[in-house]
Amino acid sequence: MASTSLSRILNLSQLYGTTLEDANLAAGNLAGRVGTRVERWEWLMGLHALARNKGRSHEAQQWLDEWAEVEGSPGESQRIRVLDGLFWDGDPIASARAVGMLEERAAARRGGEGELLGGELEDICVAEVWRLRHEDTHYTQEILEDLRTPSAEVGLGPLPLTHEVCAATIEALWFISEERTNAEATVARLDSLLLLGPYVETGDDVALIGNFIVAEWRESQGNLAGALAAMRRWHHHSLTGVRYLSTYLREEGRLATLTGDRDGAIRAYRHYLALRTDPEPDLKGEVDRIRVELERLLANN
Repeated sequence: MASTSLSRILNLSQLYGTTLEDANLAAGNLAGRVGTRVERWEWLMGLHALARNKGRSHEAQQWLDEWAEVEGSPGESQRIRVLDGLFWDGDPIASARAVGMLEERAAARRGGEGELLGGELEDICVAEVWRLRHEDTHYTQEILEDLRTPSAEVGLGPLPLTHEVCAATIEALWFISEERTNAEATVARLDSLLLLGPYVETGDDVALIGNFIVAEWRESQGNLAGALAAMRRWHHHSLTGVRYLSTYLREEGRLATLTGDRDGAIRAYRHYLALRTDPEPDLKGEVDRIRVELERLLANN
């Protein structure tokens, strides 16, 4: 089969299959192939996502290392490492190291030509998400100004939606961390922008993790139904849909249980367990816990 067809099987079977049999067969075929740069970009991204969803962190790191050789733009693989560490059971040490590399790249641009272009703006956006998740707001105002200042790259016209979402994500995290009275408005703005995305078919798009932030805020405010709705907005797309899928399903199952949606919780947990068939030891406890929770739900007819 053509590599494009195998890539779609690899990803779509994770989205809609009841087992990983087809995904594993496609992965085994793709892993040994030699293809064009574009082909390898697509299937290595898929192999990385499959490993993440299965809970195979070390395998995911290896696929991402190989994918970095064909990444579409400088910094792409490092941005993925950061977001994996924050939202997809990734290595927090690798995530922190990647933040440093992104910041160095942006700093070099500032020290040279001065103006930050698209790639560097994406770098500082992802790095700032990492800092805010670690309660560091030292550079937040400056970074928001960078993201919201049109550059020559976009003809001094409207900002790309990717930059708007980055800015809205950072602002929401900032206001939440400082418990500002208008945090609700910033989260609502982020939520409205997320309904328009994702905007690019890649793995480093901050729009793919925005729903986690919206859901966390709503849950903290007692709006469990709203949090669950955000968690059910994972993307039904053959490439971006598999990104963070296991995290989406785990949180969907938990929130569905809290809201009394037994059938929804069962469906989400079954899907999660279909993905996490062979997790690495550090994730096995979580998988066992969810399996027990699913058995409890099934027993409560």
